[in-house]
Amino acid sequence: MLPGRYTGTDDEVSVPMDTDLESERHRIRRLADVWGVHPILDEQDLMYQGLEPLKHPALRDWVERTCRGRAAVRIRQGDEGIELCWIITDDPNCAEVEATRALLALRKWPVEIRPAARRLVGLAKHHDDALTETQVQAKFRELLKIALDRNASDIHLEMREPETASVRFRIDGEMQEIVGEDRPRVTGQIVKQLGNYLFTRLAKRGSRQFSTTEALNASAQMVVDDQNVALRFATAPEIRGVDIFIRVWRPDEKPLQLHDLGYRPEHLRMLNEAVRKPYGVIVLSGPTGSGKSSSLTALLDGFDDSEKRRLKVVSLEEPVERELPHVTHVSVNTLVEHGGWDALLAGLNRWDSNINVLGEIKDRATAHAIEELATAGKLTLTTIHAANVLSIPARMSELGVANELIRDPNFLVLLVNQRLVPKLCRKCCVPLGEVGLGIAYELDYEQLVGERESAGWADWTERFRSLFGGGRGVRLRRGCEHCNETGVDGRVLVAEAVMVDAESRRFMAEMDWDGWRSALEARGWQSIRDHAMDYVRAGTIDPRDVERIVVRLDDRVR
Repeated sequence: MLPGRYTGTDDEVSVPMDTDLESERHRIRRLADVWGVHPILDEQDLMYQGLEPLKHPALRDWVERTCRGRAAVRIRQGDEGIELCWIITDDPNCAEVEATRALLALRKWPVEIRPAARRLVGLAKHHDDALTETQVQAKFRELLKIALDRNASDIHLEMREPETASVRFRIDGEMQEIVGEDRPRVTGQIVKQLGNYLFTRLAKRGSRQFSTTEALNASAQMVVDDQNVALRFATAPEIRGVDIFIRVWRPDEKPLQLHDLGYRPEHLRMLNEAVRKPYGVIVLSGPTGSGKSSSLTALLDGFDDSEKRRLKVVSLEEPVERELPHVTHVSVNTLVEHGGWDALLAGLNRWDSNINVLGEIKDRATAHAIEELATAGKLTLTTIHAANVLSIPARMSELGVANELIRDPNFLVLLVNQRLVPKLCRKCCVPLGEVGLGIAYELDYEQLVGERESAGWADWTERFRSLFGGGRGVRLRRGCEHCNETGVDGRVLVAEAVMVDAESRRFMAEMDWDGWRSALEARGWQSIRDHAMDYVRAGTIDPRDVERIVVRLDDRVR
């Protein structure tokens, strides 16, 4: 009999029971306390011990036959042989476990018996479901290489229930799951192990213990195939598990120039004029992934060399995505955590800047920061989530910017709203005029647009033909091997912009958004819908994608 082995008659401890989860956890804790070891209650208790499932075929089969699923063996291999061996079991007192312990001891392996929750005994037997730390790092590099090779902007790890998980990539703005032989394999346990690695080992900022029950944020940098890669991690506790979001970008890539982004000539004129004003606020709006950060970077990089030498530009960001030599990049979170926004703003005023950048207005604290920066008499650039360009002032007010300041002639200078729309693959896109019953688009259209009227194929094709003068030039997605069956090859930017003048401020004061739009259109202003329509007519983007991402095309007012 082993020293410390439980010899009492308490059935709750010595015999497995079909009880609820909490009762089982209580029983396993009691067993572990009797045996003087740490209990194994969830997947994290199996992580980072340097232990692997038993690989010796004959020995593994013997354990499986003898224990009949009651126990699993994990080992840690060193240079001189087996350094440690665990017998993981929900019933340490059974004869089968004792026989396994005796056999392994004969091989002179140092054996520890670890009481475990029932479902973890099965997981511990499978090599693919439980990785060593080295294997976890290799798995993450595998996912990262796929993302880089396919120009994905994000990796989504989605765990549903302990055994179920998937990985998807956002490519050209759309979620895609890799299929076929290249499909990366993940399980619920692997997702948890990756989360633990990302937040407790890899993260430089925001590093903390990984948890599936609270939202976490962190960032890191690493080198993959001689490329510097910047990463931002975030988690969303899901009722059945957890989602881990990983934003991926290459900070060393030369940023796009403003004229390469896709703005109309009048947009470029307004942006270049506004960024050279001595004070005021330039606001870029759009949903996540609409290119706002890239536009801000291009705007700051658009100064000529003499302007870059003459201007002091300070950017408050979290995380810093693109580094520019002439810009002072400040990581916000660290400073705010130590002294709060007031201390940060007080320091900023002493930094003697000409242009300030605040990454995003997202709450009352950042709204107050915009007020302070703008009233200091310096030019400020920022972003916000708003539905369209004319809703930006109302959105700023909702977040806490004073209405009196919004209407102030020295405050708002330029408002921009933008989206990124998938660009058609030229190898497979189909002219609208050639769409026939042989091409099954109807279901696809309902999935993309969510057609409330459930209009049939003939209805929506006729609607597009009517909107675009018979549909000449209009093309639709199809999908081919070249575009990975998505019908997409890149994205294009569509935008609308308004220089804020006295007339605009009058409409803002009266909160007359329809009147403001009508007045702008009477002056020849073109909305984001107009910009998208031009791309559709040119056969560059699918009208269904415009309706999914931007606006329904036969709606004049949003």
